[in-house]
Amino acid sequence: AYASNECMTFGDGVFSSDLMWYADAYSEADVYAYYPYSESGTPTSYFAKGDQTDGIAKADLMAASKKGVLPTPNAITMVFKHLMTKIVINVDNQSGASVEAVELTGTPAAADIDVAELTVTASEEAVAVKAYEAAAGQTWKAIIVPGTVKMELAVSLSSGKKITQPLAEMTLKSGGQYTINVRLLQDNMTVSASGEIENWTDEGEIEFEGEGSTEELPVEFTEYEGYFVYDGVEYKTVTLADGNTWMAENLRFIPRGKTVSSNPA
Repeated sequence: AYASNECMTFGDGVFSSDLMWYADAYSEADVYAYYPYSESGTPTSYFAKGDQTDGIAKADLMAASKKGVLPTPNAITMVFKHLMTKIVINVDNQSGASVEAVELTGTPAAADIDVAELTVTASEEAVAVKAYEAAAGQTWKAIIVPGTVKMELAVSLSSGKKITQPLAEMTLKSGGQYTINVRLLQDNMTVSASGEIENWTDEGEIEFEGEGSTEELPVEFTEYEGYFVYDGVEYKTVTLADGNTWMAENLRFIPRGKTVSSNPA
């Protein structure tokens, strides 16, 4: 490994560090990244955050993976994916009392994480998660470990009552957001859970990335004064008297998935 758990910081639109790329311009590298950064190393396991009443950010985990990358002076475009599952609980409270707490039980307690392959394998052990009140009296949110779960929703009221309702077994996918709609009455509640997977920002339905989708990004071309960048490689240009712009050096493009032969013939 050329680099291991290198800490990068955000600035000028990119994440960067003091790390310099290796000298072999034709050797491909596999690049993995995760957020938030941990000094102890790339995460291989994740433990559910049981109390999220002060916010869900601390429970989030994102990662990105890109294989077959050649050295380049430009930023590497990587698509980050939420590895956990987000639950949004909307409450229509007609109980006559205020909601003091919302809790999900039966969620996976931990998971094995493979950042390189962007996979999450949940444990069989279950744990309870206290949700965060995102909109006063109306919406609660929680980040849980994805997997096949049979959860129970519990709502604690200011009247001293705690109303629980088992939920149907569901398979929650990594990176997906699911909505649970609750109509809360004095002594019971009705629940419906959305089986649709929505994007993290509630702007509609999304499809999960297939294997290697980040490798299918179009070749990037950006032109500047005196040079252009094609697929991460910079080429000088000259502008002639007639206004036409020409390349001032040979193309060094290597098709993706190909390597330079050691035999010129």
